[in-house]
Amino acid sequence: MDRLMRHAASLGSVEAELEASAEAARLARSTSRIATGGLRSPEAREFLEGQYETWRQGEGTTSHDAFLTQRALACMRTFAPSVLCVAYGEIDCAHYGSWSRYVDAIRRTDELAWRLWRATEELPEYRDRTQMLILPDHGRELDRPGHFGFIHHSDFYTGEGADEGCRRVWMLALGPGIRADTVDRPVPLTAAAATGLEHLQLEASRGAATLVWRKGSSSR
Repeated sequence: MDRLMRHAASLGSVEAELEASAEAARLARSTSRIATGGLRSPEAREFLEGQYETWRQGEGTTSHDAFLTQRALACMRTFAPSVLCVAYGEIDCAHYGSWSRYVDAIRRTDELAWRLWRATEELPEYRDRTQMLILPDHGRELDRPGHFGFIHHSDFYTGEGADEGCRRVWMLALGPGIRADTVDRPVPLTAAAATGLEHLQLEASRGAATLVWRKGSSSR
């Protein structure tokens, strides 16, 4: 599927990309698998397998991130977990080299994240007590001569190591204890986990980073 999409993107044809997307969707339904062996809860395993089988039979979206959002919302309504991590991946289409597809993926991901936040405002188990932290797992290359900019997130192919654009990311924080403002001073990426632990009133494991993000202060 990856080669299929890369080839379509190289042609610069919208029709070719649509045809490739349709074929990738067919392949996804017919060849994909889901691993549930790591789930200790029989109820969670049954829930996930049922949701996945419904999708494989042809009901619902073929978008990985839209599918993930629907399953996350169903999980929230069914189990109301205290912690939920949702890892979106379609913005990685940037590696195909299509700026328009990259921007479209960002817009879709933005809407999907909003759906999750809206659910926290609607569901009584989450209303007024949920903190949401949204951030990428890495940055993107700086735009400079001889490099690929948004297409890559590290210049491993030059032997120079990741540049400043790859090492820095943004974070959007929502929920109780988060005041509306913009903080430009960098903090370590580990502050995201430490901030979530503090909100849940949990202690970090021994040796783990405890730096907490706050407006105007980056420490306890």
